[in-house]
Amino acid sequence: GVDLSYMAELTGKPASDLISELEFKQIFYDEAEGYVQADAYLSGDIRGKMEALEKRRAAIEKELAEGSGAEASPEARAALEARLFRIQKNYAALEEVKPKDLEIGEISCGLGVSWLPVRYIERFIDENFQPAGSPTVNHSTETGEWEVKRPTDANDNPATMAWGTKEKNAYELLEAALNFKTPVVRVPTDDPKKTVVDREKTIAAQMKQQEIKDAFQTWLIKDPQRVQFITDYYNRNFNNIRPREYSGAHLHFPG
Repeated sequence: GVDLSYMAELTGKPASDLISELEFKQIFYDEAEGYVQADAYLSGDIRGKMEALEKRRAAIEKELAEGSGAEASPEARAALEARLFRIQKNYAALEEVKPKDLEIGEISCGLGVSWLPVRYIERFIDENFQPAGSPTVNHSTETGEWEVKRPTDANDNPATMAWGTKEKNAYELLEAALNFKTPVVRVPTDDPKKTVVDREKTIAAQMKQQEIKDAFQTWLIKDPQRVQFITDYYNRNFNNIRPREYSGAHLHFPG
């Protein structure tokens, strides 16, 4: 860690001088932990740290512009301005090491992705399957399972039937895709207790399911608002971590 009193004892310099020499290069001030090493501060959830700094910056700017900040003593205002300066410098350092934002073409996002809004699935059904009533889709955060409720016209709506087969309607194929399941069509045999897989009907159902997957992928990225949501959400929650890197510059290995 960063022990400024011990560092001052070793160097014979006051802590304030050490901070002036090292801050924003080898040490950074974290309001929760105090001074930390650069490799610790510039790693982990970079985007989360930047969001926290943005909130603090907005609060300090508001305080300086109105309320106690505007009426405070010169010393108090100077302290606020020093905090603001540090926040801006820290933010700039985090910005420099932030993972590169991924574009929509670099993000895997299709049927079954747990963080995809339910309304997107319902809108896709409404626009493509053209059900008689409003489609209903549920997602359980506890089990990760998706459920698609079949409307009354699931098996006699021409628009819907075009997306499915006689054995597997479009809603069954969609629900299976959401749950990462491949449809299998089984048919009865002479033994009433036994069924077998019908290869041709199974392949037909799987092909229809792939059509639904492809159509959803195309539909999803047609709308700029959906694209913006996906890229923002993915970059914030899954493209936000920077591993800690150690320079090792202080180590020496004679021979």
